Amino acid sequence: MQILPDLISIYRKLPVKPLNRPLNKLYKIYKSRNKNKTVIAEVDGIKYQLDLTEIIDSSIYYEGCFEPMTTAVIKKHVREGMTVLDIGANIGCHTLLFAKLVGRGKVISFEPMSWAYSKLKRNIELNDFNNIKLEKIALSNVIQTSQDIYFRTSWTLDGTSQGPNNKEIIDFITLDEYIIMHNIDKVDFIKLDVDGYEYKVISGGLATLKRDKPLLLMELGVYSLQGAGDNIHDLVNTLTGIGYKFYSENNLNRFQNSDAMINSIPKDGTINVLCKYETL
Repeated sequence: MQILPDLISIYRKLPVKPLNRPLNKLYKIYKSRNKNKTVIAEVDGIKYQLDLTEIIDSSIYYEGCFEPMTTAVIKKHVREGMTVLDIGANIGCHTLLFAKLVGRGKVISFEPMSWAYSKLKRNIELNDFNNIKLEKIALSNVIQTSQDIYFRTSWTLDGTSQGPNNKEIIDFITLDEYIIMHNIDKVDFIKLDVDGYEYKVISGGLATLKRDKPLLLMELGVYSLQGAGDNIHDLVNTLTGIGYKFYSENNLNRFQNSDAMINSIPKDGTINVLCKYETL
C-alpha cells in the first residue's frame, strides 16, 4: 500500500496516460472500499494519522500530498534554515513538509480550532521534528481574547463535515504583536489559508511584511473575503502598495496586473497565489 502514492505520482507525470478512464474508475472504487479506515502511514518520509473519510487525509494517503501545486511551490521556494509561518495549518499537511525542508530552521504553525489542532498535534508527535512551534490561536488585525467564532476544518469525501460545527472560544492576536512577543528576527515564508480572514491577517502583519519581505503563499477568494466583511481589492491594493507582485500558483507566471489576477478567481471558488516583494 505504501507504494501507491508513488505510482499515482509517476502516472500523473506521464505525457500520455494510457487507460486513464478505467484506471480512474478502479481508483474511485478502491478509495470507496477503504473510506472508513483510519491509518497511520508514512508518505514522502513523513508519518501521518489519516482519516480516509476526509479529503485532505485521503489525498495525502492515496496521492502523496494535498494540493499538489501548492506542494510544488513550497518545495521550490522553502529552504534549509528558513523561518516559516503556517497560518491556518489544519492537520499539518504543509506544516510537516515545511519542517522537513527547513531543517535547522523553524516552523510556527497556527491552528485555533480544537478538532484540527488535535489532529495536527498527533501528526507532529508521530515524527521526530524538533523545529515546529504549535500555536492554538488565530491571527487577525486586532488583539481579542475569548471570541466566539467558527472556522470550518473538515471536508469529507461525501460532502459532509465530521468536525464540530459549533463555535469555539478562541483568542486572536496580530502577526506583528506575535513577532514582537516572541522576538522573531526574520520571517522568510508565510502560507496563509484562513477562510476569508486573509486581509485581516495581512493588515495585522504589515510591519512584519515591510521589515522581512517574506514570500507569501496565500488563498484568495472574493466570496470568502466578503464573508469576513472584507474586499479583495483592499487586500490586493495593500500588498501592491508595499511592493508585492502576484504569481499564479499553476505556472509561477506573474499576473499582468491586479485585475487579471482578480478576474481569474472563480465566482464561488478560490485560487492560491504566490506573492513576491519586488523593487522597481
